[in-house]
Amino acid sequence: MKTLQLAIATLTITGFGYAAADPVNPANVTTFQSGTPALAGEVNSTLQELIAAIDDNAARIAAIEAAEASPIPASVEGATYCVYDVAVGVGAGDLNAGTGQGNWMGAAAGAAVFEITFNAGQATLTSLADSFYEALAPSNELFDSSDTLGSESVTWTQVDNLVTLTFSDQGQDTFLVTPDRNVMILTLAEFDRASDDSGDWFNADLAVGVRAASCN
Repeated sequence: MKTLQLAIATLTITGFGYAAADPVNPANVTTFQSGTPALAGEVNSTLQELIAAIDDNAARIAAIEAAEASPIPASVEGATYCVYDVAVGVGAGDLNAGTGQGNWMGAAAGAAVFEITFNAGQATLTSLADSFYEALAPSNELFDSSDTLGSESVTWTQVDNLVTLTFSDQGQDTFLVTPDRNVMILTLAEFDRASDDSGDWFNADLAVGVRAASCN
């Protein structure tokens, strides 16, 4: 190491202007040699580079500690989500259903918006918009299967990141909730028998809920 002579003992660190911290730049660091006098400019440059890197590490550690000090809520209780739902379906008649009864094909599509507020043990589900239509061929019939807007209470349970809603008819929907509890997602894919037992429908559904103070 260079010998630090008494002449540079008066150097102070407090007056340095620190640059935005980045990884240490070797070009700003002097490798001192034994027996060679140290120059104030070289010492200052080296110390500035090291202090900037240390400050950067301290800032990053403080940010991590601050994030850890704000724990993510374990439950969705007390939260409200605006849920946007898109559904599609295709259907076909069962030729064994009877003469002419199974001679059909169908397509369905719809979208809905609803609000879910989770209270202790109960959740309030409010339908804000709903539009769903089914079309059949060769009859060229179009059916409006939209649900009536309104509110209902459902029960809910949560296990880790899975939130299950149970409706009055005992049907259930299970949402996956992100670790920060800000987004919830539901995906469904299922076969349903037509109401007149003349064929089958395949339905797919995607619902995404975003945490918000209100959906209105």
